[in-house]
Amino acid sequence: MGLVHITPSKSIKDPDVIISQNGVFRLGFFSLANSSNRYVGILYNQIPVQTVVWVADRNRPLKDSSGILTISDDGNLLLDSGNLVLSNGDDGASSLWESFEYPFNAFIETMKISTDVKKGRKVELKSWKSIDDPSDDSQGNFIERRWDNGKGNWINKYSSYQTDCDVYGYCGAFGICDSSKQPICSCLKRFKPRNIEEWSRGNWSSGCFRTTPLHCQRDNNNGSGAGQDDDGFLDMKNMKVPASPHPSSVTASAKISA
Repeated sequence: MGLVHITPSKSIKDPDVIISQNGVFRLGFFSLANSSNRYVGILYNQIPVQTVVWVADRNRPLKDSSGILTISDDGNLLLDSGNLVLSNGDDGASSLWESFEYPFNAFIETMKISTDVKKGRKVELKSWKSIDDPSDDSQGNFIERRWDNGKGNWINKYSSYQTDCDVYGYCGAFGICDSSKQPICSCLKRFKPRNIEEWSRGNWSSGCFRTTPLHCQRDNNNGSGAGQDDDGFLDMKNMKVPASPHPSSVTASAKISA
């Protein structure tokens, strides 16, 4: 079924869709790769690669294909711009809600990033956790893409991150990221991956854990640290620390605590 708008007397049931008048966008149910979860959102309609521009239930996906999309009081209209509009009346003259005012990870033509001081509302983009998971995340990589008909795929024209190592905490706590190596993530000396199964699949976000207790931990556990080496610092060359680290200071005679 291909509608342009729905009303309280109509609904969309998976796999029905709403298609914009120019046929460029559609609103409907979909799944992402490697997942059986079902989402409701707006996608490009005429290209072979599934490309999502807006998701309604990004943090609470459906578990099966029994979903139904209904409107309680007013109709909605999917415009040629890809904007989903809830309107009061068939002519769409009075807009009650627009998806462009609540964007997620996609910024498309005619969309505006703005702030309404009087209403205390900001229009801002939110990044996905991964290409297969649209739930909230904080990576914040800005990528400009264009569609290449010859290659039949999206081509990156610009990326604010040069490598995955530019993503904050990409290798997790106590992890080292080196884009010149494969795999790009490893652990500090005397640390091991916290979740070896996830690391083997290329997901390093769980980070690493310490395999050798600190001196102060050994003192607490054994009652004495006699005969054991003091804790110290590991000299790491050519390392980039976070942009806003929290500085800590110790005196020359102080012991390092856990």
